[in-house]
Formats: sequence, structure tokens, C-alpha cells
Amino acid sequence: KALVGSVTYDEAANVGYPALPMYVSRARAVIGSLKYKALYTGRMVSSWESKLYYNAIRHRMDDTGRDFVTMHMDMPGQTDTYGGYSAVAGAFKKHNCRATLNSFYNRALADMTMYPADISENPMYMLTWPDVRTLYNGISLEDTYTINCHSSVKATAGTGMHRNTIASESGRQSLDIFYPGLPGSKSRILNSASVTYSNSKFLDYSAGLGYGERAPSVSEGYGFYLFNSFDRYDYIGNPSLGKERSIEANLSAALQKKKWSARLSAAGFRISNYIIGRTDASILPMTLGASGVKRYVQLPYATILNIEGQVSVALSPHFNADGNAAWARGTDNENGNLPLISPLRYRTALTYKTSRFRAGASLSGNAAQVHYAPAYGEDRTPSYMVANVDCGYSFDIEQCRVTMAAGIENITDAKYSTYSDWNNIPRKGRNVFFNLVCKIR
Repeated sequence: KALVGSVTYDEAANVGYPALPMYVSRARAVIGSLKYKALYTGRMVSSWESKLYYNAIRHRMDDTGRDFVTMHMDMPGQTDTYGGYSAVAGAFKKHNCRATLNSFYNRALADMTMYPADISENPMYMLTWPDVRTLYNGISLEDTYTINCHSSVKATAGTGMHRNTIASESGRQSLDIFYPGLPGSKSRILNSASVTYSNSKFLDYSAGLGYGERAPSVSEGYGFYLFNSFDRYDYIGNPSLGKERSIEANLSAALQKKKWSARLSAAGFRISNYIIGRTDASILPMTLGASGVKRYVQLPYATILNIEGQVSVALSPHFNADGNAAWARGTDNENGNLPLISPLRYRTALTYKTSRFRAGASLSGNAAQVHYAPAYGEDRTPSYMVANVDCGYSFDIEQCRVTMAAGIENITDAKYSTYSDWNNIPRKGRNVFFNLVCKIR
């Protein structure tokens, strides 16, 4: 039996965000949890695990530290999440089962105050997250049935009640401008199910099908003039959005030999009622300089395909070479490109390792992003490659294991940005680091 508690406190001040129109003058997070776990032998129930957690996030965005701002704005926001789960696992005959109860309550509140340059004019105020309360209660079941010594079938099923409530009447009235007669709450039943067959007789392979449903996020459902600097549009949520429904098919195969191993996997998704922002020319933007307003809508469907391969080779007892590559493609119902879909990416590494010493070199990069989505602020991202080296040495001092490490990242000081970097702001250049870690045993 074990009782584990953890608390994380994080506070930051004057955080710069060059890709956003504001800085964060203050950000604070308090994250805590308490978990109980018990393992049993000689019983049908093999383990029981329960956890309670609480997260409180506060942030205050403002632009008072920036020059040439036409109208100063403050934008504080906060989220509080209370939750927990309890899971019981057990086995009987050829079945390994797990049942989980999961519940959480979340509050999301954010507002904005705009101060005109003419101090004789009144400040303008609005709620950008209208104090949305989310309550979820769900149950999931999992069963792995062992067919024989080298094959099994895993089945899962889950269902839950998801409910959003607008606690701020003024926030509800603001959204009522675009959605007359907007109710103060909306409930959804979210279901999921999957089945996977695995076999390891000659090689490890598996095939599976899955189904899942997703409720809109707070921003997608209730956001009010949230500015996105990626495409320079204000976004307005849509409380009437339905559930996204995803059907997944996946395949994987892996081969393990004495001196090498390889793995190839693929997954395809067809997502019905796909949620995304689309331009609404009938609405004027709120943010100065914004290109327009986008309102969240649901496309009939979207498709996403992911393929990934990995290879590892033991060149000698101390040398090992690894490589992996992944490719993804996403399109909507009109065969247009989906945003934020990674192009071909790859990584290769050569590592030398003994009981105390380790050294390595790696190359990683992306191919050019040619399947980009201009309607969502994307442009063609050039290909790039980054080289890194590192080494480390470990030794013991009484009851302490000391590890010293050093390395150079981006050796060539390449200037590059990835497909997901806001406004193509470059990633860090050459970086030299030193680490000293002492672990008491």
C-alpha cells in the first residue's frame, strides 16, 4: 500500500511573448494531488488506485510594457479544476480487467478591459470566458482477453455526462447577441469504444478500431472575441456546437532481433462534425488591426493519417544507432489542408555508452511544409536540420549518485522555425548547456 502526495507551485513575472500582442505580467500555478494505491496478491482484485487533484491557474496579460500601443488592454484569466478518479484492476481465468470512475469540475473565467488613449472616455469591459463551469462524470471499462500464449484481444468502452454552465449572466447576455435565446447550460453524453488484436508469434503486430466523442472546449463553445495572432483573427465561440465524433483504424508491426529492431505504425482518423474557425464577414473585429472575425463551426468531416517508423541497431556492445521518421496528412471535406499538421519529420542518433560514461550525437529536422493552410494563417515552412552533441559521466560519493553532463544544441546555429511556431518566430540558435545532478539513494 502507498500514499503519495505532490504539490507544485510555479510563479513567473514579466514573461515576454513576442508572438502575442501582450506580455504576461504575472502567472501562477498551484497543482496538488493525493493518490492512494494498494496491490493485492492471491485475490481476484490485483490493485486499487484512487486519486484526488486540484489545479489553480492564474494569469494576467497586459501590454503596458509595449511601445506604440494604440489602446492598452488588461486581460486576466483563471481556471480552477477539482477532480479525481478511482480504478480497480483484477484478473480471472483469461481476463485482465480494469474499471475506472472519473469526475472533474472546472471553472474558466477571463475578462478584458480596454483603456482608450483619451482618458476622458470610459474604459470598455467584456468577458472573454464568461465564467464557464464544466462538470464531467464518467465510467470506463477495459478487458484484455488472452487467446493463447502469443495473442490477445483488448476491448474498452466508456461513457460520461459532460455539462457546461454559464455562471455569469452578463457573459451569457454578451453571447446572446450572436445566439439569441442562448440557454444557460448544455449537457452532452460522451461515448467511446475500441478493440485491438495483438499477436507476437513471429513478429509483434496489432490492429485496432476505435470510436470516440469530444465536447467543444471552453474557447470553442463560449469564447468571446479571443484574438489569435497566428492568423490575426478574433474568434467567437459557438455554444450550439455538437460533439465531434472520431472513427480510428490503426495498424502496427514490430520485429525484435538480437542486434536490431524495427517498428512501423499507421493510424487513420475520420472525424465527423469537425470543429474549426471559419470567417464570418458579417461581424466586425474587436481587436485593432485584426483581419476579421472567425466563428467556430462544424465541418461535415475531416480526415487525418499518421505514419511512423523506427529502427534501432546495436553496432557493438557500446555503440547504438537509432532513427525514426513520421509523416502526417490532414484534409477537410473539401480536400483543403487542415492547420497545424506536421510535415515529414525525422531524427537519427548515434550513442556510445558504458556503465559510467555516455556520449551521443544526433540530427533532427523537418521536410518543407507544402500542405499548409493559408486560410488559417499558415505559410510554406522551409525544411531544416539541426545537429546536437552531448556527453555525461556518473560517479558515486557515499550515498549520492552524481551525474555531470554537457552538450551543444544546434551546433551550426541554424536559423529555423517549425510548422507550429507562431508567426514563424525562429527557435533558439546554438545553445551550450551544463548539468550537475545529485541523486540520493
